[in-house]
Amino acid sequence: IECVDSILLAASRHAKGAHIANNGPVWELFLSNGHSVTPIMIHKTLQTNGIQATYKNCLNAHMHLRKEFFRDDLQQYSFLPLYLELLKQRGHNTSLFRTPNSTFDKLAIVFHGGKKAFTLFFACGLAVDGTFIKTVVGGVLLVAWFCNRNGELQIVACGVVSIENKENWPWFLSVLFENLECAPVFIILDQDKGLLPALAKVALQIQHFYCFQHSIENFNKKFKSTMLCNLAWKL
Repeated sequence: IECVDSILLAASRHAKGAHIANNGPVWELFLSNGHSVTPIMIHKTLQTNGIQATYKNCLNAHMHLRKEFFRDDLQQYSFLPLYLELLKQRGHNTSLFRTPNSTFDKLAIVFHGGKKAFTLFFACGLAVDGTFIKTVVGGVLLVAWFCNRNGELQIVACGVVSIENKENWPWFLSVLFENLECAPVFIILDQDKGLLPALAKVALQIQHFYCFQHSIENFNKKFKSTMLCNLAWKL
């Protein structure tokens, strides 16, 4: 019975979410703001128009509208060529690699603003790292960024690949360095096994250092001492 009740509740929320998504002001909100719309914004729009709704229903409406406007994760890949062309028109550098049967393999984007800003801070070095993409299709997001004199992080480039390995890192770094106006004085990296061979292949002349935070995390996994980790940050 509890299982049936849960299914009925979920179905009810979905139906209410779809009903909210078809609300005129909410639809106009998505048309005007697109990806920046949040469930909270939908909730406030409804309140402004005298309509009461729970946050859960607004969340379902948000999911419904995102799928309506932008399709699901798999369908998004069909829009990549158009998306990258629009980025090129705005001065960004892009690279899309497909397999022989035209299946998506990897892409890289070097942002115009990040590239220009880096020319002023190349002496501050460049950091590179990868993180898992938590979507239906998965993959890894590769990122290159630097820290300016205000302590702010600015992204220079990002890439989407299937995995961090000896093939994908050299490809990403090659796209990055081909489009930078000046090379970084040094590179900060984690201890991913694919990064060192990649640097030796495409940027042998650039010095590299390991990220201190990653080193401390690896140290703590082995010795598990919060006191020593805190002391290390004070060095």
